[in-house]
This record gives sequence, structure tokens and C-alpha cells, in this order.
Amino acid sequence: MFADADVLDHYASCLPSFSGLSPELQRAIKFTQVNISFNHGWLVQAEAPPGPLFSSFKRALRSSEQMRGSDVSFYFVHWMTDLAGAEPTPLRGSEKLVLKFPHPVLHSFISSFSLIGTLAERSETEVFEKFLLRNWAEAQHGLGNPPTGPHSIALMRLVAQVQHLPLQQRLVTAWEQLSDDDQAVLSYEMALTGCPQQNYKAFQTRQGGPVFLVYYSPAFLRMAARTDAGAGLHMLAEIYRQARTMWPLASGQEDVHVTIRVDQIKEHSPQHVMDGHLWGEGWLLVKYNDKEALVEHHPLYTLNESTQLGDGQYRVLSFWHSSENEENFISELEALRKQRMGASSGKTTSVVSLRESRSLEA
Repeated sequence: MFADADVLDHYASCLPSFSGLSPELQRAIKFTQVNISFNHGWLVQAEAPPGPLFSSFKRALRSSEQMRGSDVSFYFVHWMTDLAGAEPTPLRGSEKLVLKFPHPVLHSFISSFSLIGTLAERSETEVFEKFLLRNWAEAQHGLGNPPTGPHSIALMRLVAQVQHLPLQQRLVTAWEQLSDDDQAVLSYEMALTGCPQQNYKAFQTRQGGPVFLVYYSPAFLRMAARTDAGAGLHMLAEIYRQARTMWPLASGQEDVHVTIRVDQIKEHSPQHVMDGHLWGEGWLLVKYNDKEALVEHHPLYTLNESTQLGDGQYRVLSFWHSSENEENFISELEALRKQRMGASSGKTTSVVSLRESRSLEA
């Protein structure tokens, strides 16, 4: 983004197709490519809270004296052509747009165009909540009435993330069977707005931050919902839960957001992820800097060693079936670790307690 801005501002002559345009058209392109910093996919999949999603767009609308409604419209034209040109030839690009792009997702993108146009008059949170309600209404015949109460925003965001009605129905059923603790974590964390002094109408949360953007959570949940939506929701709640121990809620941090990347689990079924613990392999939430953490795969028996991960902070994620199985799991892991470590070095050390490791700092 910043590289694009620098090129367009100082090296426009290197781009003949840009430098040959009138100043007005150049301004419109800069607005689209640089100023708004808007990720449309974060909206239609409800992946990001309103702050990270819309704040830059809102600032651009406020600060650009020359900005016009046509500039916003031009962004949507740019988005459509960009999607059609994602493949290397026009023919393949058109095939991807027409044949491979799921129609419900394409419909969500296109129907959101008019909604985004109201951002000039409405707050970021109002626009996002209106999108969530509209998205639910379009699937209401298969999902029932929109949810109400403390869990409403979380459930509407989760339904938007899985996108397809059969998966959405499985997710709603799994939500009803989710533990109270996991429901509470998801309901609270997913209802933080990332915008100071803004709350949803459906659920008023205590102000604070930072807020979390769980990057690739839609892909992860779609994979999970195909086989075990409940396990996927538990895993997502655990990610939020452990992230909050690294970034405690604080006033004055409402407009700060932290990105939690889940790239490494998004292609795996919940069962595949959970089975790894049986062999002494687990998943950690590793903090890399003040604004980013990653879910990573590591052998658990190496946690007593001096290897540094990220900036030195990590949490073990309890991606196993249930708390009732924890004692058996720890015993099995202890035996496995002794076998592996004893065979290689003739000595053993105790396994890091999984309960204590939830607050470990390496």
C-alpha cells in the first residue's frame, strides 16, 4: 500500500497509463488504491471488526475535500475488474468470475456496495451491524429469526464467515451446544468494535481494547463446519481466550487492533488438529510483536528447552476434545515424552503442565 502511494506520488512517469490521465482521474485512482485501505473480503465474511475494517475509509471520506460519491463508485468498478483479472488471461479471469466464484459470495459483495456508500453519514459500527442483519435476513428461511441478546453479534459474524447455508445451519446448531464459557468468550470478543465510543445496538459491551482480527478465520470455520462445527467454535474461542491473556483489555485502547493469523490450521479438519496432541505435537499461539501473533505447530516436548519463539511469549492452545480428557492426555503425553527423550539422551524431564502453560512466557 505504502509502496503504491510512493510510486504514484513521486514516480508517476514510470507508469505511462497513469501519468497520461487527467489530474482528476489520477486523484480518483489514488483514492481507490491508497487512501481508503479497505479490504472488501473482511466485510462480506465479517472477518474484521468495524474499526480495522472501516476506519481508514472513514478518515478518507472526512479528510478528502475533493472526494466525491463517484470515487466510491469507481472503487467498486475497480474491485469487479480486479476480480475478473485475477487469472493471467482475460478468458480465464472471466471463467473464474462467472463459473468458480460462489454465487452467494458474489451476491454478498455486490449487495454490499450500496451499504458501504452510507459510510459517509453513518458510523463504522452502524454500517457493519446493518450488513450483519441484512446477511442474516437473506438466509432467514433456513436459519430462523435474527439472534438477540449478548451472543447476537458473534453468531451473525460466524454465520457470515461460513457463507454457505448448509454450513451455516450446522454452525447455528453447534453454537447451541457450545459450552457457556466458549459462548461467553466469543460473544464478548467478537462484539468489540475497535471504534472509540461505538457499540452495537444489539449488544452493548464494555469499552476497551485492543480488538482482535483473526485472519483466515472464515477459511478455518468453513473447513471445520464440514465435519465438526462445534470443535471449530471451541478452537476459535480458545484462540481468543489465550490472545486476551497476552493483550489484556485496557481502556484507551479501543482503536488498537491485533492480528491473529491462523494460516496453519485453516486447511485442517478439527479432528486432524486434535489428533496431533496424541503424538506430543500441539498448537501454540506465538506473539511476534505488539500487533501480531500466529497459531503455530510445535512439538510439545520441546517447550522445556531454551528455544525462543517470536518475542518470547506463547500460549499452548487446548485443541483437544474436552476438559474431562485432560488428565488422561497429560499422562499419555508424559509417557510419550519420557520415551522419546529417554531414548535419545538417557534422561527425562517433566512435561510442562498444560494448565500452567496457558500463562507461560518463554
